[in-house]
Amino acid sequence: MGSVDLRHLRSTIPRWLRRVVAAVLLLVVAWGVFAVVFIANPTVNAPRHADAVVVLGPYLDGRVAQALQLAREYGIEKVVLSVGDTPGQIHGGYCAGGQPELHITCFVPDPFTTRGEAREIGKLAKAGDWKQVLVIAPTPQISRARMLIKRCYSGGLAMVKTHEKLDFHGWVHELIHQTAATVKAIVLRGC
Repeated sequence: MGSVDLRHLRSTIPRWLRRVVAAVLLLVVAWGVFAVVFIANPTVNAPRHADAVVVLGPYLDGRVAQALQLAREYGIEKVVLSVGDTPGQIHGGYCAGGQPELHITCFVPDPFTTRGEAREIGKLAKAGDWKQVLVIAPTPQISRARMLIKRCYSGGLAMVKTHEKLDFHGWVHELIHQTAATVKAIVLRGC
């Protein structure tokens, strides 16, 4: 069994192709680091008292239950829910009241994106003179949501992850979606 002469192999592959392969490998490694640090392991904060607890959409019962629990535990009177434009979500369920010790506000973000949610948080915070906001979001969305919210709101911000678990396919979808959405958020500056 003879040895492979790497110099001969290297000389048979065109220089431009070696450069393309090296560039692609570098991009894949850079994206992998980004995905692990920014999407899969974002910086989260310990829950604490705030002027409001906000749940980013979609409107899911588990997220709302988590918000209500945190509101009661940390003495937060305002709970804000980002909901879709489905009539049952806006006019029924938690948005219709039923939590006497809490003031629940529901809104449909415009546009119906994290950017739209960040804009609405900024508007509500300004109108309510909020100094501190606690935001609940799924793990893959936290870093991007933090970046967008900070563009629209200058007060204290604590990001708390939801209790939701993703399977393999969910993570693949989120890695692709959050990468594209983060690039868009970087390109489209401002609130």
